Amino acid sequence: MKISERPSDTVRLSVLEHLREVHGIKLKNCGRKKERRFTGGTKVFGVPLESLPLCYIPPCGLLPCFLVDACEHLLEHAGTDGLFRKSGSVVRLRTLRAKLDHGEACLSTALPCDVASLLKLFCRELPDPLFPSDLHSALLKAQLLPTLEERALATQLLSCLLPDRNFAFLSYFFHFLSKVSHRCAENRMTNSNLAVIFAPSLLPPSHGTEGMDTHMKLKAVVYTFIENVHSFGVVPQVIMEGIPGHAEMSPCRKRRTLRKSLGLEAFPDIQLFRSKTFCSEKPGSSPSARLARSPYTPVRTESSRVQSKTLKRMDSGNVGCFSAKRLKGGDGICRYPGLSGLGKLNLSPWKSRRRTTL
Repeated sequence: MKISERPSDTVRLSVLEHLREVHGIKLKNCGRKKERRFTGGTKVFGVPLESLPLCYIPPCGLLPCFLVDACEHLLEHAGTDGLFRKSGSVVRLRTLRAKLDHGEACLSTALPCDVASLLKLFCRELPDPLFPSDLHSALLKAQLLPTLEERALATQLLSCLLPDRNFAFLSYFFHFLSKVSHRCAENRMTNSNLAVIFAPSLLPPSHGTEGMDTHMKLKAVVYTFIENVHSFGVVPQVIMEGIPGHAEMSPCRKRRTLRKSLGLEAFPDIQLFRSKTFCSEKPGSSPSARLARSPYTPVRTESSRVQSKTLKRMDSGNVGCFSAKRLKGGDGICRYPGLSGLGKLNLSPWKSRRRTTL
């Protein structure tokens, strides 16, 4: 899911209501909070997300450079046996960590097991948990639901309430783990094994809740996210359909409303927000060629006020809103290749329209 498509406040409220009424999970202080601004820096380990060196990776958004570099390097060596099981050398890890904290690019020559150990260390040493405390407890409650389907749905809904910055990180990371598990025949890193390894780093148990039962629940949460990675942070359609006004806000409705607001109902040939580049034009597809193939026919509106009138361009040389400009040297019309459909219309200048409604 794209970061620009994150749930709005209305959708978040619907998700919270569904969790409370259907699954019996109540959350407090789960509104959208203002996130801290990015400050940047060179240090990698033990600093919050907003203080890390960042890069933009579509469609996720801004991500830590170390996370992207480490995941890309490990994907190149995803067939390594026991990729995350084997620990790297302590001496090599200490050297690599010092270089990374000073801004040196050293991952390309590092061993896969060393990079994998650094990635686990990076997630474990984040000062702020990737899953806020209120979501952490709610995820544990979701694992107590009676059926597997209910547990998976409640876990998916809780992922929709993550802060944007945390969502970008986790969405990218779970997609990476899913790709690693696709080669489990070589690396023996199944979804279950990856969940066991990364559950303590991504969902560290709070003080006083350590235990085998809690560890198994947290493992189940991470396993669900890896297994259903394409549903991570996606609001189910059944909830979206229950939001008032959601069904009417389709793309077609938005376009009709915009066309009406601009007064372009009488000009169906004008395509909104469409641009052309010269490299994408095919021979014979220029505006002048299209005009030669399709002669101009008057456009009539459905309004009874203008049914008997034909829109004609007046002889004035003024340039009005969406009107064609008369050339100084003759009667030709100056056509602009970037505006599709304007050359077909003879429009009256703005000054002479007065209060006529098209």
